[in-house]
Amino acid sequence: GTTTTATKKLQHHDTLQSYGLRDGDVIIVMSQNTQPTENTEKPTTTSSDSKQTISITNTGQVIPKQKEKETEVIEDDIDIPLHTQDGWTYLENLKRGYRTPDDYIAPWSVALHPKWADMKIKHLPFHSWVREKTYRSGSNTQPSLVEDTFKVAKRGQLTSAELLQSTVTINRQPYRHVDLVVFEHKDVLDPFINGWRQTGIQRCGYLIGKYVPDESIPLGITAKVVAIYEPPQTYTPETDAQLLKDPRAEIVDKFLKKLGLVRVGFVWTHLKVDESKQLVCDRDPTCPLDAQEMTRMAHLQLRYPNPWAHSREGVFGSKFVSVLLTGGKDSNIDIEAYQVSNQGVSLIKDKIIKPSKNNSTQFRVATSNDQWMYPDILYKDKDEYGNVVVKKADPFFPANYFIIGVRFGFPKEPNPTFKSYTFPIENQPTTPTEDRTKLWQHVLAQVQGKKGIDFVNAINDFHLLLFLATAEEFDTKILDSTIELVKTPSPTDQEITRVRDRLADQLSIFVPQKPSTKPSTAPSQTQRVNMEFLNELLLMGFDETPSRQALIATSNSSVQAATNYLLSH
Repeated sequence: GTTTTATKKLQHHDTLQSYGLRDGDVIIVMSQNTQPTENTEKPTTTSSDSKQTISITNTGQVIPKQKEKETEVIEDDIDIPLHTQDGWTYLENLKRGYRTPDDYIAPWSVALHPKWADMKIKHLPFHSWVREKTYRSGSNTQPSLVEDTFKVAKRGQLTSAELLQSTVTINRQPYRHVDLVVFEHKDVLDPFINGWRQTGIQRCGYLIGKYVPDESIPLGITAKVVAIYEPPQTYTPETDAQLLKDPRAEIVDKFLKKLGLVRVGFVWTHLKVDESKQLVCDRDPTCPLDAQEMTRMAHLQLRYPNPWAHSREGVFGSKFVSVLLTGGKDSNIDIEAYQVSNQGVSLIKDKIIKPSKNNSTQFRVATSNDQWMYPDILYKDKDEYGNVVVKKADPFFPANYFIIGVRFGFPKEPNPTFKSYTFPIENQPTTPTEDRTKLWQHVLAQVQGKKGIDFVNAINDFHLLLFLATAEEFDTKILDSTIELVKTPSPTDQEITRVRDRLADQLSIFVPQKPSTKPSTAPSQTQRVNMEFLNELLLMGFDETPSRQALIATSNSSVQAATNYLLSH
């Protein structure tokens, strides 16, 4: 019954008797290391070249398999630093004065902790889910993730049971690839909504931005939206806008790459008004998305997959998010962000399910016939007595099983990437797309008379820069220098003046000069600079201002004439 406390450094020749211990005594050993160990509370995640691994499907099913040689996969920039973070959170306990395993919170346990209770987390961050699977497997090697594939067999050609999965059980996905969608400024979204306000026509567009860490939850990912690109689309007031083929898609993607941006998601309006011109809410609260919308979302997620090195195909799921603008309570516009679960995407991809024609909130399962064999779909539901039962889709089932909710917000202190939002938006009904002269006049009006940082802020307009990028007649070298200027945090006066002068030369070509009784300040035909000649002079080492003067003095006759002028003056 006596408790003795002693602290002594053990020597290799010590015996139990030397400490006065007898058989049956209880020894409590306390370690000086306050960090959880690998074999107890806190796992470590490292890469390994071991050939034996485990594979896990979208729903978490473990598939033992010999790992094949992986091809090189270039993951998204956001994933690389997240791989190096352990995600564990330490809570300081000042009263106790020392740490215990209870003070460490695993990244997959945050939803159960009071610190994150207000967030009401229903889906783990994807990296947290992967860490949990690694930890539970008892391995330091990340599991190889496998996309679900649902085979459809043609009767008479079914030679093995492995060719067809006879039943598929619908499971709610416990994780999400993106945890938060942030519009970095209200002016990113307002012009898009105004497109509907001015015309009454439903609109859609791509969310442009980048993926950054979510500071509010360990290992979380935020889709930061800096602009909206509106591609060619149908113009209908009653139905949702539908995408048309975009002939400039490749040019747009190259332009985004120069800016260091990507397409992070999709946004569309579903806004309807009553006879009094008030917004109405016509959404089913149990299923905020209809099956047709989810099908489009699934195809977009397939188009923009999530590159993942620890996967059999090199991709797993998608970070691509979808934002819906719809009527809410009190005639306000509700902003909601979603994804479709990976299982739902796979079922849609393999044409196992299609939207129901009779009920927009249901999917219809393809039924087997004399020619094709499809798997049965099982899902959980409540019966008339409130009991949870397993039902078979015969052939319909609720679409909400595949909906993944994503948090949404605006920053408290906005610092927008683009400083101007006044240029006409591409492909909107009110934009004079066919009359490009008017668009060039908009460019001139936006930058005319601007100097220094005011010029940089005026030209730093996403839709203006996009117009320049898609204008075949515009000099690509001037476009590149303009993009570099707006990306530079603190450009010099010399850098600003160089871009300003080059842009002025281009605008003098595309914008017709109005006759005036006042002396014109715009360059005359003889004052315009041949940009090809100017670039050659700059490559030869001449400064820009004297090169311009030389070309004007020699009426842009030739590079040789301008060179002789420069050498003689």
